[in-house]
Order: sequence, then structure tokens, then C-alpha cells
Amino acid sequence: MGFLQDDREFVEPIKEAKDWGTTHYLRKLFVLMLLTGTMNKPEEVWDQTWHWLADDIVYHYRKSTTNTELHLDDDHLKKLALLEIEQLLQVNKKSLKDYPLMSYPKDANWPSYLDNSLILSELNYNNDKVTSEFLHLFSRMTVILRGNHSDTVNATINSSYLWDYYRVLTLTKNMCLQSNIQTTDEQETATFAQWILDIGDGIIGHQNNGYATIEIPKDLLITKYDDPIHAIVNSTFPNLCQHHSNPKFFQSRAILASTNETVQHVNDYILSLILGEHMEYLSSDLVDKSETIESCHFRSLPIEFLNTLTTSGLPNHCIKMKIGTSIMLLRNLDQTQGLCNGTRLIVTRLAKHIIAAQIISGKNVGHNVYIPRMSMSPSQSPWPFKLLRRQFSIILSYAMTINMSQGQSLSTVGLYLPKPVFSHDQLYVALSRVKSKKRLKVLIHDKDKTKKLTSTTNVVFKEVFKNLTRNIGNNYQYKTNFIKFAVK
Repeated sequence: MGFLQDDREFVEPIKEAKDWGTTHYLRKLFVLMLLTGTMNKPEEVWDQTWHWLADDIVYHYRKSTTNTELHLDDDHLKKLALLEIEQLLQVNKKSLKDYPLMSYPKDANWPSYLDNSLILSELNYNNDKVTSEFLHLFSRMTVILRGNHSDTVNATINSSYLWDYYRVLTLTKNMCLQSNIQTTDEQETATFAQWILDIGDGIIGHQNNGYATIEIPKDLLITKYDDPIHAIVNSTFPNLCQHHSNPKFFQSRAILASTNETVQHVNDYILSLILGEHMEYLSSDLVDKSETIESCHFRSLPIEFLNTLTTSGLPNHCIKMKIGTSIMLLRNLDQTQGLCNGTRLIVTRLAKHIIAAQIISGKNVGHNVYIPRMSMSPSQSPWPFKLLRRQFSIILSYAMTINMSQGQSLSTVGLYLPKPVFSHDQLYVALSRVKSKKRLKVLIHDKDKTKKLTSTTNVVFKEVFKNLTRNIGNNYQYKTNFIKFAVK
């Protein structure tokens, strides 16, 4: 419990990272800690680390002013470092003033300090680009956690009383497939796109209260194997050991599954194939006593029990990683750096309190970032208490759940279904990730791994499509997770 409340946990990451990269990246790391709100006393972290965060100030200020003899005392260094941090915060529409106990350079001469080339470069940040990226990253289908049939239907926009005031703009092409189309396979691509649509519409197979069994085309199936996990991994990541240090190899490949349990099994298997020693990171867990708890018994739950708890959107108690491991963020950390929920990265360095990684998805591909631990809770707790977990907000991303794959555009997908999909349009989402039919493979077996299957369950609640009409003759139908709305 004391560990969770001790801000020395945030001094150590800065201390470790100072030997890895530039001071500018250290300031970004400090800003990231401010933005995530996990430091209890940021002013104390600042007091212990400011000299590392200001290490390059004199050099760059001398360079920008051509005064090679310039010397600055500690007060001026702190002011300049704080101004750098203020600019990074303002890009995120925040300010040091939002953290009352943090120092703020009230008496600073802003015009003269803005001669600093570092600050000028930060002021040139393209805010329109950030807004565009934000809209792109968050235009995803809503997932109703543990929702039943009626919960899902009632959550759709066309069930709202505002629906009559909306105008539907139709999409007529599957742009993901269209971007990779060749003249020789145009008809095959059109047929594949139509098959995906029919699955999304629930018109394949005999519906039974939203559930139907559908056959998967033979050319998509993996049926010859002894070990199913080995087979799906070898299909999706061929010659993995030869490419494990190549970020581009993992940039647009993933194995998709319906449950976190299956994803964990696949990721653990792939990690075991990668050369090198792994580092193990354990979370610190407690029950948030600030929340109203009906029973006092929940306040004294054993730590060992809390460590076993898992749920969607929350990292596991134990995370194992190696250099070169592919990971995915589970939280929005800093949108200006491209550190958003669903961003994929490759681990480049590992230390006790900090991870260095390179972004391999989104608009900031190739950027190097630092990721600290942070305190987090599930957005919708499945338990009668609120769990507070301090851990790196990441999961391994060789395999990911279908829900987590939304927003990802992948060139190669292995769909692994030891357990069938269980929520509306999950199968459609999984199949529509790829840019080419040739890059999709599906492996299905029963829960005991004894029977190879060629069919699986599709879940489509047709009430979701009420007030929407099928656009016959077009190559692509508008669906609830791809509709764009404009108020009349």
C-alpha cells in the first residue's frame, strides 16, 4: 500500500531514463506523469529531478543567443526548464497552474525566454494535426462491457430520441480492401467484401435470436496442424525468430481472438520464442477506499487475491517483456506524442521503473518514447469494489482481442477461435481488419483442442440496423460502427 503512495516510484524512472536519451525526452516523460495524474506530490518529484530536466538548457540557450560565455544560476535554470514544461503542457491544453503546488515562473520575462529555440519549436506544433489524429483514433465502435442483447441494441445511436434529427451519409466502398486491389483479383476482392458485409448484416446462416453458425471458406482455414497455437503463430508471423528485431515486421500483423484468456496464451507462447532474458514487472494493488463500499469486508481483501484479478482494459498483475517485444497501450497517455489507447510499440530498453519503446502504429511511427508505471482502475468495475492497480498500462500485442483491434489496419491477420465470438458484430470487425483476402487465415477448434472445425458462431442483433436501409448495388454498406452523422 505504501508503495502506491510513494512518489519515489516516479523519481526512479527519470533517473534511469537520463542515461538513455536527450533531456527533451526526460521533460516529455515528466509531462506525461503530470498528464496521467499519478504523482501524489509532483512538486517533490520536480525538486528531486529538476537538474536532470534542465541539463541541456545552458547549451541550447548559448547556441540560440551565440553567447558562449553565458552562465545561469539555479533559479534561472529552473525557470527555463519550467517554461519548456509549460509549453509541452499547453500543447495538451494544460498548464502548470493546473498543479497548484508546482512552481510557476510568474516573474519570468516571457518574450526574452521565447528566444529559446527549444520553446519556439514547441510553439510550432500543429494543433490541427493533433485534432485530426484524435478524431481518427477515437472513431471506434462502442463496446458494451458484459452487455446483453437489449443493452447492445439500446446503446446504438439510432435508438436515441435524437435519431430523427440526423442525416445518414452512406459509404459505398470498402476502402481498406480497395487500397490494395489489383486488376487481376478485382472480382475476388469484390466477392470477399460482399461476404464480409453479409456476415456483418447477419444474412448468412440461420439466425436464432441473433446467433448463427456460419461456414468459413476452405481457402481461409488452417486445418493441418498438431499444435494450434504454433500453427496460427507460424501463419501470421512466419520465420519469427529471424525477424523479431525488425519493427516493420510487426507493424501490421496481429493474431485476433475473442477472449483475453486466449490472447494471453498466444502472447506467452510467442514471448517464449524470442531470444533473450525477460524482465518481469509486478503491479501493486489495493482497494480504493475513497470509493463508497457497501461492506467493510472488501477493505481487507488479501493482496494475493487482488493480484489474480483481470478485466478488459486493465493490465495484468504480472507482465513479462523482452527487448523487441511488441506491446500496445491500454490508456491515453499523451495524444501529442501519439500515446493513445491502442497505439502499438516495440520495446527498445527495459529498466526497473521505466520502459523505452518505439511507436510502430499511427501518425508517429518511429518516434521514441518513455513509458512509466501509472495508477489505474477499470472504467466499469466488474467487482463490488474499485481496484486500484499501479502497473505499466500495456499488454503484449502479438495477439489482441477483437475489440482491441478496432481502429487497427492490418496487412496480415490470423483469426484464432478456440472460443467463438460472443457479442454483436465481433466476427465482422475481425474479418474486416485485413487489406487482402490472401492475408487472412482462420483457425477454429473445440475447447478441448481435439476437433478441428470449419464453422463458427456469428452474433448479429438485427434490431441494431433499424431505420437503416441496405444500399443494394453498392460494394459497401454503411454499418453502425462506420456511420458518419451530420445534424440537419
